[in-house]
Amino acid sequence: MSDINFSNKSVSGIFGDQKLSKLKGWESYTTGLGGSPKVRLGHSQGVPSFDHNTVSIDEPLRTGRFIGVWLRQPNFFHDEVRAYFNYFFQDKLLEVSGITDNEISVMSKVMGSVGRTEEYAGIYKENNGKFTLKVPEVKGSPVRKILKYYVSGISDPVTGAAHFHGNTDLRFSKVNYGGDFLYILLGPTMRPDDIEYACLWVNSFPSKDFIGHLNSGTIGEPGAADLSFDVEFSGSYVQNNAVNKLAQIVTEAVGLYKDTVEDIVLPSYIYEQYLDPANVEALRLQFGSNIKQRLDNAGASEDADIMGSIIDSYPEVHSAPTDLTIEPGSGEDEAGTNFNIN
Repeated sequence: MSDINFSNKSVSGIFGDQKLSKLKGWESYTTGLGGSPKVRLGHSQGVPSFDHNTVSIDEPLRTGRFIGVWLRQPNFFHDEVRAYFNYFFQDKLLEVSGITDNEISVMSKVMGSVGRTEEYAGIYKENNGKFTLKVPEVKGSPVRKILKYYVSGISDPVTGAAHFHGNTDLRFSKVNYGGDFLYILLGPTMRPDDIEYACLWVNSFPSKDFIGHLNSGTIGEPGAADLSFDVEFSGSYVQNNAVNKLAQIVTEAVGLYKDTVEDIVLPSYIYEQYLDPANVEALRLQFGSNIKQRLDNAGASEDADIMGSIIDSYPEVHSAPTDLTIEPGSGEDEAGTNFNIN
């Protein structure tokens, strides 16, 4: 994969300045070691240093900003389930957890007449075959239904068959019932050159659905407004330079660092009724710039012609019809019952 050039500024995270490029694993480096050893030792003991590198290398690592993306979902998912799965298990993610420390095993043997123990390095072992996604549950239980759909497609609760909800073109394999999840821990700037850590779990799948929260509770108690599930997935953990490059591409595509308060979208009627230049005169009549003008406008509002001109200048606001009826959809659907709104 060809290199991707991003900002070359000194920022926190593993994707800062390109330094020590010939040292494997240090292709992306944060800051240089500034000052003398005496200055650095004094700084660690509370003697302040104002050397920029000495100060910047002590910037705390921050968490709480992250991106979770399902690069691939299970092949048997119906399109509607796929859309809801993306919404809750990607866009509405509250937390990613379960990452544990990797370790190298140690061998030991007893030496000499005094029985001194000598230790030797063994084999490096990567753990992290499981990860947990905290997902909010809401009215209508969409998350519970997604998980029931998922696990029952892998194994039917009555027969145990892997029917994939009617998809007969798929053989039973982790590739077909698992998905690929990319986790990216962002630095404070949320730029693609400010990523603290990224890893990938391939062929990941959950092992349970949730119904334990559906007990009635004490009469009169409304329940919890912040109900969420910790959904554990099993998958194959991957962390290497290719995953780091992939994380940069995804972070740039998501573009969180480009969003500001000015990009917040207001309700659509505000743009139509208030921010449309064609309605400025009508708004001036209705919301005068001073109290006298507003009082005059209030008296003039009795004039039907003026009031009518104000109302006519507003674009029509469409409301939902009041005669909604919900009926079960006709025909068999592999994803379950459809509902049509007439």
